Amino acid sequence: MSQSTIHRNLSSRTIEIRVGGDDTKPWFIHEALLCDVSEFFVKAFNGSFLESKGILKFPEEDPVVFEVFAEWIYKAKFSESKSPPLDKIRSREDLDLLLRVYVFAESHLIKRLEDDIYTMVYRYLTSNDQNKLGSIPPEPEIIEYIFQNTIEDARIHSLLTDHFLAHLWANRLSDDAKARFKQAQKDLPDFGSCILDRMYRSVSINKDRFDKIKGFGHYIYLKLIPPMAETVDDDDEESSDEDEHYRW
Repeated sequence: MSQSTIHRNLSSRTIEIRVGGDDTKPWFIHEALLCDVSEFFVKAFNGSFLESKGILKFPEEDPVVFEVFAEWIYKAKFSESKSPPLDKIRSREDLDLLLRVYVFAESHLIKRLEDDIYTMVYRYLTSNDQNKLGSIPPEPEIIEYIFQNTIEDARIHSLLTDHFLAHLWANRLSDDAKARFKQAQKDLPDFGSCILDRMYRSVSINKDRFDKIKGFGHYIYLKLIPPMAETVDDDDEESSDEDEHYRW
């Protein structure tokens, strides 16, 4: 980074940012850095009276989530080192926190942070290290939060759903986890739709594994997605167990 760029970023005015309420300790972040990462901030500081005066409020946001963003915005610019959990996901708590930061990034158009987090989550969920860490899918509650607070068909949806299906297929989920995911699907139709979409794509890509996949699909159909099971015609009641596999 050139000296002139550093000077421009650090000589700009600082914005007072209050997260989670007026009684919280404010953050002070350079305006140029904020505007550099998102058009959201550019528009904010050229908009209402309060923001134009250098004060920004996020009353509904989690201060812990914003702290990760604040560290990222400076270290992404001026340092190769990163603080947890942006350097490496070490626990379920790190994963859940990063997913909540992902929602913050998407909703405030911070594409680079969104990309950074997606890459980290992808590497964590698909690396060999996950077995050492005992990686399991995020809690149903955080998956619900992701689906409810991100755009339709966000790429993070497919990533999390694929990981959930892999663990369900391998029977690595407890009965309690299965029950809570089942409830999440009932409460969140988009999650159920994503499950079926990812299963269909898996069948299309892995035709040689169809026999295994169709059995798994039958399990999903009956055990995880009961509303769809109600659409089976009564005339099919006498069908064989083999036919049952194709109903999903």
